[in-house]
Amino acid sequence: MKHDMDSSRLRSGFTLIELLVVISIVSLLISILLPALKKARDSAMAISCLNNEKQVSLCMTMYLNDHKGHFPIHKISVSTPSGGRYYWNDLLKRYINEEVPVPGVSPDHWFSDSSPLPDSFKCPTLIPLDAPSTAYSGIGYNNYGLGQDLWPGWRKLTDVKHPSQILVLGDGQAKRTWSDNRIIGSARLTTGSMVSYRHPGKAANIFFVDGHGRTAQVQELGKTWSTFYHKFPWMESDWN
Repeated sequence: MKHDMDSSRLRSGFTLIELLVVISIVSLLISILLPALKKARDSAMAISCLNNEKQVSLCMTMYLNDHKGHFPIHKISVSTPSGGRYYWNDLLKRYINEEVPVPGVSPDHWFSDSSPLPDSFKCPTLIPLDAPSTAYSGIGYNNYGLGQDLWPGWRKLTDVKHPSQILVLGDGQAKRTWSDNRIIGSARLTTGSMVSYRHPGKAANIFFVDGHGRTAQVQELGKTWSTFYHKFPWMESDWN
């Protein structure tokens, strides 16, 4: 009888050891797999962001076709009934195959900070808490070279000598720096604006006037867009 009890205790002890070994193995596997899974998830979100930016680029192309090749202004300084202003991405919203106006949003607020953007206008890697308004998307527009009336007349597609070198869209920082500089996607990318390297390998997604897009590393663009504008002058050699 005593022998049987001792055997039972031995078997129970052996089973407990087995369980601890299994738990240790599982913990080890989790510690190995989690970084790989996070890396795969981050890469997938970066691709999704690039695809969304492509949709915005296509909307820009449709806008150009409908407006005799003129680029949209980055901001129209005319207040809406809600007190907001018209921004470049407001002008592109109607080219997205989504319900317009946004359900549950007053028509007076359609063109305002309180009006949410279509999902396809947003970068999925954007942290909501970094965006002070639903109108922020994470995608910025090159108003410095295309969307600002610094010269007589608006910039046209035919004015661009090297469309494969002129930036039109890019990943912007989540924090806005000036009241009218919704760099996160609703206004402009300027030479002093910070680039948002929120994708794997310190990379940012960018699109060009000719419609092609790619992922650029920090070594190419630098901390601000100044490096990019210096590398591809937008004011002299790239314009007719």
